[in-house]
Amino acid sequence: MLLYFVIMLSLFAMAWSVKGRSEVPLAWFRYLVCLMAVFTGFRYEIGCDYNTYKIHFDMQNPHELFENINLIDPLYWILIDLLSYMGLWYELLNIITAIVFFFGLYLFAKSFKNPIAILAFSFPVMIIALPMSATRQALAAGILMVGFKFLMERKYVLYAAITVIASQFHSSALVFLGLLPVVSFGGTLLSWIVASPILIFGLLRAVGTAEFEIANERYIISSNDAAGAIYRTFLLFPVGIYYHVYMKRIWAIEMPHSFPLINAMSYLLIALFPLAFFYPTIADRYSQYFFIVSAIIIAKMPYIGDLRQKNDNAFVVFMLMFSVFFVSWSALSWQIQECYNPYESWLFGFPSHVTY
Repeated sequence: MLLYFVIMLSLFAMAWSVKGRSEVPLAWFRYLVCLMAVFTGFRYEIGCDYNTYKIHFDMQNPHELFENINLIDPLYWILIDLLSYMGLWYELLNIITAIVFFFGLYLFAKSFKNPIAILAFSFPVMIIALPMSATRQALAAGILMVGFKFLMERKYVLYAAITVIASQFHSSALVFLGLLPVVSFGGTLLSWIVASPILIFGLLRAVGTAEFEIANERYIISSNDAAGAIYRTFLLFPVGIYYHVYMKRIWAIEMPHSFPLINAMSYLLIALFPLAFFYPTIADRYSQYFFIVSAIIIAKMPYIGDLRQKNDNAFVVFMLMFSVFFVSWSALSWQIQECYNPYESWLFGFPSHVTY
């Protein structure tokens, strides 16, 4: 796991070196995003779901289009069916996933201060869990992040369309249609009441899938990773609390264009932690989407003027929290040890076996 630790610490070091700057060089950010896309896209037999998606790919008939398309997540099935029909490698699916995910992350993160910090805080959980393993959800997350940018710009029809497209890669994304009334009506109690049927419908659609049942068996029946869900959602909890105590008022004044979205999602950062005690599968699955929001909030901390020293300290504390979590997760989780270690890549040819 040494390579992963080096990447994480290097990203944190770069995020710290540019914190508080009025202008963070976007060229650095683009370069890092491209490196991360290569790192995740060219992985070889890395990620706990790698072989599952390989089975999906092998199920397709390379001589007949659209013969084996599932009605759940149909765009994902169409994508792998097209790759198979064109005679392309399964591994190209991971490259496409990396491009979609990191394009969405780049487009969304560059709207905020210190996008390098946003990338750094996304690495230990979101990047490891999604483009390094969960292909369908990574595709959905990348598309959703493009949608979040449109939602901030009040392009509501575009956001709705993009969210529906994302849900065709992973049904869990449909829940985010619920943000539309909340953001457009300023996060009032009425807006949450209006959003609740959408949120409930999206959740029911996601939990009704066979994939959810498999994930639920891992968490509930075998109890393999239920505790991990609690720890991962706990990382989000103090970020949400800190935002409401120290940052909310100033954010509304200094960044009014992003405030409705970040404020709405900050409540969900807090809510996911208690939810994990009762429904770890749901909480953990949705927490993956929210780590980008926690990263944005942490990256903004050094820019809150009248609390500069307090927020610098908080920035360091959250770096330590995320680092300790990732090191502990790597040491204690059998899934991390078996699925991610050692890292292998086919960038210079399929390994036989070349490890990095």
